[in-house]
Amino acid sequence: MVADIYYFSGTGNSYMAAEKLGTKLKEECRIIPVAGAMNSGEVLCCSDVAGFVFPLYYLGLPEMVERFLMGLVFRGDPYIFAVITRGKTSGRAIHDVNKILERKGRNLNSAFYLTMPGNYIPLYSGMKEEKIAKNISRAEKDLEDYANIISARGDHEDKEGFFTRSFARIMHKKWKEDFYKKDSLFTVDDSCNSCGICSSVCPVNNIEIVSGRPVWKHGCQQCMACIQFCPQKAIQIEGKTRNRRRYHYPGISYEVIEQQKKL
Repeated sequence: MVADIYYFSGTGNSYMAAEKLGTKLKEECRIIPVAGAMNSGEVLCCSDVAGFVFPLYYLGLPEMVERFLMGLVFRGDPYIFAVITRGKTSGRAIHDVNKILERKGRNLNSAFYLTMPGNYIPLYSGMKEEKIAKNISRAEKDLEDYANIISARGDHEDKEGFFTRSFARIMHKKWKEDFYKKDSLFTVDDSCNSCGICSSVCPVNNIEIVSGRPVWKHGCQQCMACIQFCPQKAIQIEGKTRNRRRYHYPGISYEVIEQQKKL
């Protein structure tokens, strides 16, 4: 039995959730980056188990994940699950994945919201180290439970609620207005040392280094990889982020995020 786990990750939470889940499942697992799969052309899923691990973006689906799911072609009748990493709140991501799958004659067999440290620095500062450690420890225990349900081919769906979904639909729709141009709010200060890490980690190659400085090309996914991995903390968003703690999954290197653009 083979399980394909497709992941999308900006700062490492969903990547590590996919990797750790893969070690806990009884099936032989292949961990496949969404960005790399999309770069290779049409994606065929022929496995016995298909899983999707990705972050909650403004109460809904990341735009790249939505496009990936819409283009995914299934062969056979796999058991399908989703793990959505989040900071605190739930949204309508499970509902939206199911809607896409229904058009393909499929549905989620199990779906989970996994609480992990948040990374959306335009709204809040990163957690302190002690709180990060506790949060991740709790998430690893949750992943153990998820793996047991998936391996047993169980039916499970974390609840979102009608009012949560309704509110999330409004908020997510508003957030997606002029979505690709939101990177016009990014700036870089004089502490930039032209290392190019921001360009390397961008999952959609939206950042070009021009005269030693990053330039955003209005194809941003809002994954926060560039600002969170900048070693100089030189990238800012509207000046709000200058004194906020940065966050990426502890110990993960920018090279790991960079590699998701390849299969």
